[in-house]
Amino acid sequence: MYGFIQLIVYSFFVLAIIFIGHMFFEYTKNKYTPKVTMDIYQTQVEKYINIVDDLKKNYEENNSNKAEKIDMEDELNQYIDQHMDSLRL
Repeated sequence: MYGFIQLIVYSFFVLAIIFIGHMFFEYTKNKYTPKVTMDIYQTQVEKYINIVDDLKKNYEENNSNKAEKIDMEDELNQYIDQHMDSLRL
């Protein structure tokens, strides 16, 4: 009977040492390591601004190139019409 009580006391003592060691480890980890924080909001705002800027640039480029595209289409249509006329003869 005395050995059983001694086993329980010894087990409690070992568990207490493990618990105290774990708490000490957690304390030192939280106290002396820097917290890693990510500014996700600002990153997403920057990505959004970049996307909007790219879309604006593409829109402006497309508007400036429309006149050139229309001219090229007219030239191509004239070329096709000329060659189709020469083939019909």
